[in-house]
Amino acid sequence: MNKILYLIFTFLVYQPTGFGQRFFSVLFTQLPKDNQLYARDDNDRATIPISGIIELAGWSHFSAIVYRNSVRVDYRRVDIKYPRASVGSFEMSVNIKAELADYSIEVYAYPNKSDSVKIVGRNNIVAGDFYVIQGQSNAAAVINYPNYSNKYCRTIGRIPDNVPTFKAADTLWREQEWVTPAVGYWGRELSKLIAEQHNIPVCIINGAIPGTTIEQHAGRNDDNPSDFNSIYGHLVYRVKISGATRIRAFIFYQGEEDALRQLSGYTVKFDKLYKNWQIDFPMVDKFIVFQINILNVPFYEAGAIRNFQRTAKTIYPKTDNFGTIGLPAPPDNVHYTAEGYILLAERLFKYLGSQFYGVKTNAPFRNPGLQKVFYTNTQKNAIKLVFDEGQSLVWGNDTTFSNFPNQSVTVQLKNQFFLDGNESKPASIKSWTIDNHQLIINLNEASTAAKINYLPSFSKNSYVGPYLKNRLGWGAFSFHEVSIKNSLEIQDLKISSASFDKIVLQWKPVTGAATLLIKRKKAGENSTVMKELKGDATTFEDISLATSTDYTYQIQAFSPESESPIYEASTRTGSVVLSTTPITLSWQIYPTLVQNELTIEFIKPTTGEVRLIDLIGNVHKVHEIRHQSLYRLLLTTYPAGTYFIVFNDLAGSKLSQRIVKY
Repeated sequence: MNKILYLIFTFLVYQPTGFGQRFFSVLFTQLPKDNQLYARDDNDRATIPISGIIELAGWSHFSAIVYRNSVRVDYRRVDIKYPRASVGSFEMSVNIKAELADYSIEVYAYPNKSDSVKIVGRNNIVAGDFYVIQGQSNAAAVINYPNYSNKYCRTIGRIPDNVPTFKAADTLWREQEWVTPAVGYWGRELSKLIAEQHNIPVCIINGAIPGTTIEQHAGRNDDNPSDFNSIYGHLVYRVKISGATRIRAFIFYQGEEDALRQLSGYTVKFDKLYKNWQIDFPMVDKFIVFQINILNVPFYEAGAIRNFQRTAKTIYPKTDNFGTIGLPAPPDNVHYTAEGYILLAERLFKYLGSQFYGVKTNAPFRNPGLQKVFYTNTQKNAIKLVFDEGQSLVWGNDTTFSNFPNQSVTVQLKNQFFLDGNESKPASIKSWTIDNHQLIINLNEASTAAKINYLPSFSKNSYVGPYLKNRLGWGAFSFHEVSIKNSLEIQDLKISSASFDKIVLQWKPVTGAATLLIKRKKAGENSTVMKELKGDATTFEDISLATSTDYTYQIQAFSPESESPIYEASTRTGSVVLSTTPITLSWQIYPTLVQNELTIEFIKPTTGEVRLIDLIGNVHKVHEIRHQSLYRLLLTTYPAGTYFIVFNDLAGSKLSQRIVKY
């Protein structure tokens, strides 16, 4: 009893020590805080570790009791290990479900197997998802958010004060509505949507600082990466304090300041930043790079910054992109209103649904991204732009806006494409056609251009459209100086041979092709895909055809950067021949009136193909024999009727015999 009273006395004072939490003789190295969120795993569970040392000899064990909404749901215990006589260690963990429920944990120490002392209790613990937002003013999005409170939308920060700088005290677990640093307008809206519609608690840590360049974000103190006096270090510090073992997405929305200041070298600076992320944020599932909007400062390289943000996903692992093109126009040409931030959050929420929340949908919840651009023919008077599969492109209507008082300007989408970097003169587009995710722009004349831009690098006036969008209204990513490739060419396509049931196509090797797609159609029918061949193929053999039938074949070549036009070749199969010119082969077929098994005998071992064909030319059976003199064909399952047995040997000789199946 004296031992218990002594421990109660020593535990009355709580002392935080670094990242540990001390209750005099017990120092916790791992212990949840009130309101803490733990990252859920793929099974919607989170593990909460509890560990530390006790600086008292002879104690028995520790235990943890877990409550869900004040109802006891779990109990764990672990014996104390004494590597030294006076200092023992303990380590255990509990597990909670990711849901809109409040978990509490009580930790007890036992001087013996029956007596216990409550060391500490922690309340309002949840499991859910972490998100990090980093960037500048549009990432910070510091405008007034409607009066909304949700205890399952959390962050790491401090109670607001009159000191705007970073602090070592930015470590409290707080609800999002009254905290510094702020979560931001669209960050709060995203949290609200996830919590209310997916029933998953959310922690967003926003480290964005308005008016900052990418170089400022990439500044890492290698001696102290958690140096909270820098933008980068402060974010590392807060994430480390949060204990996040998994971050669903690290969202980077930055670039306006570099464009406004007309700074060069964005890609090199981003590369440095990304490599730093790999060191300090290995727990991130996905980095999402936002493509910024069109600004009004005359800086041609701004288009290159946007293009890099479009293509970063193809350069860096675990990286994706997200577009702001097409959101309601910012009134100051940079910062969005609440309407724009809400739409951004709603779209990001839908995008994340299929990524992390098991939402099954065929809807294209992402911005259309350009995959390849090439001339459609050797005349170079049309350009094909291929976007992501699954997209359905929509050509934006003309947009009219006021330029000066009493003066309006109409902007056409066809004037937002530029060739070879000349944005003073739009491409001369005669017409355009859209087929789902593919756009063809027909030019008024042949072109020698090697590159194409979509949307201007900058706009003196606030650019309000029109845009190329998908059917949901999401704007396509802008692109800048993308190479226009030549079309692939299939030469000398021909029918090299045709018989009553087989057609062979032949063509010259296609330079640059990765794959070849073969389609076939009969007169009056739609084409069907027959086979995808490797790019170096030069022949295709089609067998089991109907006799006396017209066939048209279509072949198209593909590469990662280009395609060919569709080439066609047509022919007609012949009729079944019941007698042929004398050949050296001879055979016997019996019985010709057959119910079950048909026997085919050759005078000598023979190699070739045996086919069973009905009166209208349909092939029911094909069998290859190799150096055989006897073959038995089982006909039990075939319908009654008249058939032909046709044999072709390797030399091209043919035998046929009519039989009747009853």
